[in-house]
Amino acid sequence: MSFARLPRAALEAKARQIRSAAMTTADAHRAILAVWRIEQPRLITSLARMLRDVPLSEDLTQEALLATLERWPVIGVPEKPGAWLMRAPRAGRWIICVAAGCLSASTQ
Repeated sequence: MSFARLPRAALEAKARQIRSAAMTTADAHRAILAVWRIEQPRLITSLARMLRDVPLSEDLTQEALLATLERWPVIGVPEKPGAWLMRAPRAGRWIICVAAGCLSASTQ
């Protein structure tokens, strides 16, 4: 099938797939560093506002960075990296623990 016959959405998906496959680990790490410099302060302040706990927010932000370093070299940089970073801690074990009230004595 030629690219000329694909619908626009399929063309964009194919282009993203090609770009992701062509991304090396070094490219991914450069992208992570650039996104991290922009999004880290936003992530900490947003989480601190939600949780009312700055140290916990910083821990969650670091967890998001670790998830990013593990996944982005494999899956490629997402279309909305800031949203991906914000979603990572929400899906993590910390938010579940906070919701259940099982914080350690050091964070209470």
